[in-house]
Amino acid sequence: MSKNTNMEYKEYPHICACCNEGTIEDVHDICLVCGWEDDEVQNNDIEFAGGANKDSLVEHRIKFQKLREKKKNYMWCNTWKK
Repeated sequence: MSKNTNMEYKEYPHICACCNEGTIEDVHDICLVCGWEDDEVQNNDIEFAGGANKDSLVEHRIKFQKLREKKKNYMWCNTWKK
């Protein structure tokens, strides 16, 4: 299990269940684009909240879409304090 900790965005082999970007390198990675932590249970039951992510996949998608409406190029990794 690895965590995306590199601030640099690059394509990985797995597609994020939330934003559909290729930012998931391994199980339980956190997407650098939307902040969704890859969780097989939550990916398969999109209304389940409280797994690796506080929100359900449905809730997280809505929040991410609202952030993208406010800022077209919003990326979760850009919100980290350096």
